Amino acid sequence: MGYAYASGIVDSAADAVWSLVRRFDALPSWHPAVVECTMVDGADPSSVGARRRQVLSSGAVVHARLVSLDDDARALCYEMLDGPWAVRSYFSTVRVAPVTTTGDSFVEWWGRYDADLADESELQVAFGTGVYEAGVRALLEHFRHT
Repeated sequence: MGYAYASGIVDSAADAVWSLVRRFDALPSWHPAVVECTMVDGADPSSVGARRRQVLSSGAVVHARLVSLDDDARALCYEMLDGPWAVRSYFSTVRVAPVTTTGDSFVEWWGRYDADLADESELQVAFGTGVYEAGVRALLEHFRHT
């Protein structure tokens, strides 16, 4: 089973960061790899089971389903249903926690996926750097300018 992870400190309160991250359809407003995101069948983006259709900057299309949304823990989990990567199963979690000594946020984003062993290292870079790390860096920039 493959695994990728990224984390970082965002110079903003956890509640502010979470209010953006929790919106399952908001990726184009802050993630550089996502240019379009629409909810399938007009689903409420905060409803567990809701599906989204994303168009990436590469032109690839990804469909995902919201598995859990926990406002108290500031965490959401989603499942990729299909996309351009050679995975058979993919679950990812984003979590925002307060850094109590500074008032900043600690953002973590990770995923586990089933893939052929030969593809795992490439996927670790694609997800760890291209999705998660890029997203954490984008949040840092987004809140730096707000």
